[in-house]
Amino acid sequence: MKLIDTFSAYNRLKKLNNIYKGKSKPINVGIDVIENKIAEMRKTEHVHIVTGNYGNAMIAAMYSLTSKKDSVLVLRDSSMAVYKAIELFELNPLYINPQKDTKYGFYGSINPDYVDSILDLNPNIKLVVIQSPTHEGIISDVKSIAEVCKSKSVNIIVDESLGTHLGLYDYFAGSCINENINIAIHSIKVPFCPDAEISIIHSNNSNDKKLLEMLMSLTNTVISNKIITYLAEMIDLSLVKNAIYSDWSKRIELLNSKFSDLKNLEILFSNNNKDEHECIYSFDKSVINIYTESTQYNGFKIGRILRKNKYNVISSNEHYASIKIQMNISNKDVSALVKLIHSIDAKASRNNVASIADNDKNPEYKLSPAIALSQMVEEIFSGEADERISAEYLWVKDFYHMILVPGEIIDDSTINLVKSLKDMGANVLSSDDSLNTFTVVKTSN
Repeated sequence: MKLIDTFSAYNRLKKLNNIYKGKSKPINVGIDVIENKIAEMRKTEHVHIVTGNYGNAMIAAMYSLTSKKDSVLVLRDSSMAVYKAIELFELNPLYINPQKDTKYGFYGSINPDYVDSILDLNPNIKLVVIQSPTHEGIISDVKSIAEVCKSKSVNIIVDESLGTHLGLYDYFAGSCINENINIAIHSIKVPFCPDAEISIIHSNNSNDKKLLEMLMSLTNTVISNKIITYLAEMIDLSLVKNAIYSDWSKRIELLNSKFSDLKNLEILFSNNNKDEHECIYSFDKSVINIYTESTQYNGFKIGRILRKNKYNVISSNEHYASIKIQMNISNKDVSALVKLIHSIDAKASRNNVASIADNDKNPEYKLSPAIALSQMVEEIFSGEADERISAEYLWVKDFYHMILVPGEIIDDSTINLVKSLKDMGANVLSSDDSLNTFTVVKTSN
């Protein structure tokens, strides 16, 4: 196949968006043809296309590999879909807390030896669920983690929804697919088309009966011709990847080269220097992390500025904001982003503001989420919530950080942390947006 040139590659990305919006004539092929082509391209046994919310793909995947009341090991900062599956299927969770970088405040890669030690201590665990890459672009050694799981007959799901492009071009890190994993989940939303709500489940299981059973109950299994046409074009783009991926990687490199003269802000991982950050196995170069520590701006504020200017901010917290550089970024977009970040940098004078004292220890586990949410509950004032059992999730949407899960014990440090984050501008999802009250399990009189 003749490679397309850079200009036509960019135009075909625009075409991809137009197809999704219904502005192109659909092709007449079955979804099974598309799924088989993707399976052939990715060398997986089975592929299932899922339309709508990505969470449906994760819920179905976890359902297919567990039984009621099983113990599961999941990343603490997993998506809400993982927690919803835990709740729906009455699973008992244990959590992975990756090592934290002491200087920059981000969570690093998941250490395979750490997973090994948890599985040794908890031989009843049936499933491991991890995310790689994370919203900050941190990639774990999935191959080694999968080998650990396989040696102990434990299933593994990898959420690679932010790394659909991995393994398709040498500039980027490799994909987790075919690394002894049971299921991997991709999202077409990132990086191909921001408007597309399409997920791809890659399964290496011999029997996907349970998976398909749950997908049929959660999603519309009739895939429109518009979606089929869109996916066919996406596959073709991936097959002519040299031109389009080369152009994308050059624009990412151009972006990083423009930030060496920042005075107050700092761009993390621009050179993928693993020696500087020992807790990182690898990094997704399509993510730019803007570090804000000791300036008058925090990551929440910079994230809001970037979102207002239509940039794809996928994570923001006290320390930094993370941008996903979409495949369709143009030279004009590059210039505008560079100009905006330099403008923010000029205003972000250093003031050595003290950081919030992070509480990296998970709250004490008392009940499973399903049991806690099945109890009688009551709302109480935050000042009375210490030592009570939570009956709600406290989740920081900005950087997908789970502070409190139903069934865990609330303490004063948790209350203070969530209120401090709220004061800094974090979007904390809770039963009471003001955080004046908490929903707890009702005590017997």
